[in-house]
Amino acid sequence: RAFENSEIAHVDTTIDPIRDIETVNTELFLKDLETVNHRLFSIEKEIRTQSDSQKKEVEKQKEILERVQSALSTDTSAWRFIQDNPEAEEVLRELQLLSAKPVVYLVNSSKKTIDENLQKKIEGLRAAYIVMNIQEEFEAAGLSEEEARELGVASPKLPELISKAYEVLDLITFLTTGTDETRAWTVRKGATAPQAGAVIHSDFEEKFIKALVIAWDKLLEAGSIQEAYTNGWIRTEGKDYIVQDGDVIEIKHS
Repeated sequence: RAFENSEIAHVDTTIDPIRDIETVNTELFLKDLETVNHRLFSIEKEIRTQSDSQKKEVEKQKEILERVQSALSTDTSAWRFIQDNPEAEEVLRELQLLSAKPVVYLVNSSKKTIDENLQKKIEGLRAAYIVMNIQEEFEAAGLSEEEARELGVASPKLPELISKAYEVLDLITFLTTGTDETRAWTVRKGATAPQAGAVIHSDFEEKFIKALVIAWDKLLEAGSIQEAYTNGWIRTEGKDYIVQDGDVIEIKHS
């Protein structure tokens, strides 16, 4: 919360987004420390019972856990630790640490920008943020763009929040279309055409032959798949093709 309103109470009486961020992070770090400490305790027992060949791998895990334990104790999230130490990701994944997740801060404010100190705090945490007036979002809910303009209600920023979340999570959208429906599918950025096909059906990855691809805006410009074919705008891509955000794809498989 970054807005002032005497009629809406704050649990800590005063408005201080930086303090609120630190409060939440402290709770997350304490919970993660509890998880890491528990795992370290069990690893100590494993080391005593493992053979010499097995001990090496377990001791490597222990060393990583001790480092993330130190990071959490000094107010560094598991997310930042993994970014700086990518070799730790596999070891920490099974612990499902709360602070290992990327963060988007939604700053509830009627202003268009945020305080410089708050911005520096968020950037220091390597997090993303978006400024949104939640009251305006409620007012705009259910209104068409034309109705919102007529009533002087600001354009909803929910789409911007969704886009920011996709960006932070390294996700993109591709589409499939036919005579009866058009559907959007979500994949990780960098996915190949067969991997994208697997989101639709596992057979599409295993029996992939090729992909017919066109950008969504070019398809709209063409007006139909048939017209896009006529214009030569539909490309044939192989199994190494990296899917782009907004691709419209038809998977050909055996």
